[in-house]
Amino acid sequence: PVLCGVCDKEVLLGHLEEHRSDECPKIERKCSDCGANVLNENIQNHQEVECQMRVVLCDACNFAMSYDELGVHDQECLEKLVVCDDCSGQVLLKDESKHASECPMRPVCCENCEGFYAYSSEKEHREQCEIKKPACEYCKSDLKDDDEKDAHLEICEDASIECAFKDFGCKEKSPRKEMLEHEKDPHNALLNQVILKAMDTISELQQKIKDMERCNMSQQEEAKNEEAKLVKRIQELENRQMSKQEEARNEIAKLVKRIQELENRQLEADQYHINLEDDVKVYRTVLQNLEDKVGRISKEAVTRRRVEMLNERVETYLGPMERLLNGLRQVDNE
Repeated sequence: PVLCGVCDKEVLLGHLEEHRSDECPKIERKCSDCGANVLNENIQNHQEVECQMRVVLCDACNFAMSYDELGVHDQECLEKLVVCDDCSGQVLLKDESKHASECPMRPVCCENCEGFYAYSSEKEHREQCEIKKPACEYCKSDLKDDDEKDAHLEICEDASIECAFKDFGCKEKSPRKEMLEHEKDPHNALLNQVILKAMDTISELQQKIKDMERCNMSQQEEAKNEEAKLVKRIQELENRQMSKQEEARNEIAKLVKRIQELENRQLEADQYHINLEDDVKVYRTVLQNLEDKVGRISKEAVTRRRVEMLNERVETYLGPMERLLNGLRQVDNE
């Protein structure tokens, strides 16, 4: 036997590999439901109790689902039992609506007294029911309807009402017939307190108005100063803008003048180029004539001195011609 290096358990050497891959309690295995890595010794409890993706059956309909779906399914399962609020009996969720309309204990509103009774006790209720009539809760007088009751409460001598001086601090509340006697008291003490409070309030308001006026004057002064600063800043910006515009106009005028000068120079250069071309044509013609003449003279029986003189004359033309050609090349390059 050898010791497993993970769990320290003795196993046969030939079974060590199998032990480490399947049996060792300290190795981690992947849960087949959720894919989490769990120790081998805890895998059974995980798959049966902890795993949120383990397959479970609904107790009511035996529908198979993952554990994390069970809560939602339980709220919707039509086969589960629910308790009727009226009769406390248990019915299937799918039959709840039907049962509510058939339940013997469902509440029914009486058309006569506007009270409620259980459907199963309808007979007993009808035997005892009396048509409900409104009555004054103070003098107990019977009235025809609610409108008559509202009108009656406005004049009922026994109705409890508040003192007319309630807004001035009187907390008296008594039947109307007694309140008339109470209100004969002028309530001078209360009125004096109200007047004093009003005067104090007026003084406080006057002081607040003065404070607000001072604050307003201060704010107006600050606003004027700020406005003056803004006006000055705007004027400075306008002056800078005008200066920039004047500079821009001057710069544009300079550029226009420079462009005109360049255009004039270009016209002069073009004319010079044309003149050079004309001169070149003339000199080429003269040169050709001289070359022809030299050729003819060379063929004739003339003295060597005559030929040399003609060559010298040709040289006098070739120099200016070369300079003209160079000048033409420079103009073309420009």
